[in-house]
Amino acid sequence: MKFMIYQHQSSYNHGCEALVYTISKQIKDLYPESSVVVQSYYKNEDEEFSFPSVDHFIQNNQWLQRFTFPWFIYQIDRRILNSKSIQETFMYCKPCYEFSKNADVCIAIGGDTYCYNKGKEHWPLERKMKKLGKKMMLWGCSIEPEDVPGEMAEHLSNFDVITVRDSISYQALIDNHVDTKIIRCADPAFLLPTEECILPDEWESGKMIGLNFSPMVMGNIVEKDGPRHAIDALVEHILDSTEDKIVLIPHVRISFTDDMDELKRIYNKYSHTKRVLLIDDKSLNARQLKYIISKCKMLVGARTHATIAAYSTCVPTLAIGYSVKARGIARDLFGSEEGKIISIKTMDNQTLINTFDAIYNNLDRESAYLIKIVPDYSKKALLSGNALKELINDK
Repeated sequence: MKFMIYQHQSSYNHGCEALVYTISKQIKDLYPESSVVVQSYYKNEDEEFSFPSVDHFIQNNQWLQRFTFPWFIYQIDRRILNSKSIQETFMYCKPCYEFSKNADVCIAIGGDTYCYNKGKEHWPLERKMKKLGKKMMLWGCSIEPEDVPGEMAEHLSNFDVITVRDSISYQALIDNHVDTKIIRCADPAFLLPTEECILPDEWESGKMIGLNFSPMVMGNIVEKDGPRHAIDALVEHILDSTEDKIVLIPHVRISFTDDMDELKRIYNKYSHTKRVLLIDDKSLNARQLKYIISKCKMLVGARTHATIAAYSTCVPTLAIGYSVKARGIARDLFGSEEGKIISIKTMDNQTLINTFDAIYNNLDRESAYLIKIVPDYSKKALLSGNALKELINDK
């Protein structure tokens, strides 16, 4: 049996890496003799990391070549015509489509792909795969509720099954009558194992607070100095009011959205204290980064899969949220996102410090709660594999 996983960006986004690693493992656990092929926009970067359950990565074309005739047609259509037939003729991901002809199941990797412009760049491909009669699955997604009504609900109905990793997205699909099987699950990265690696020489066990911040979290915020000032205020608060150290942990190293762009600024400003460390090893994989996070006493994290690495290893976490995925996952874990995430749009110095303190001052209670709920919650990630099995068995 042949499985094609698509929508994978690059393994230098270690959230994407974690999804490919765990989804492919679930597939191989269920179908050991199967072939798992991943369509990637940056195959050369994926090949720098280890994926025991992936047979091949295939380079997918992310963009039409600029200023060619097909590119001009595609741009005119996007802005004026909105013709499905033109989109399907000049779609940019033709290698993915060609490979799908020989696949038994086509699996969209989910995550937050459909949170940005409704994932419209994938729609022509998915319509054409549907016309081929392929079994199609959307695995572990989050979707902004306001995007679902109308054309998106209609498009998502092309999938034979959708597994949804948070309750907010799930309810939005139900409320808007998306016409397919919809199943609640946990993010597959909750099942990602840790891989031991060497910690920095300055590491002090029991005294490390992890901090992940990124350019992505600030999105369309015009005045970016506000969030940066708040992060600086938090760093200074930790240094002044505790004896802990801060370890800056990047989780995405793609050139156009590299966490290092923000973390190096913080490190350069506070490294003189000898209590701020920077993880600056680009060769570290998602499992090793999860190991580092697991050794922290607390994490303040902007990247969703950095926070999932913390949650799933029972590390108390404050998420700096910027979308439905952060709110939904926190709500599902704790019953409410209040006090567990802080919105980047409303974050100021004192609000961030107060929210941090509320968790930091109750670390034992927070850890005990996670130790109690995380094992059963993580098992919900296996529901996607069960859904895949049902899809295949449904003749």
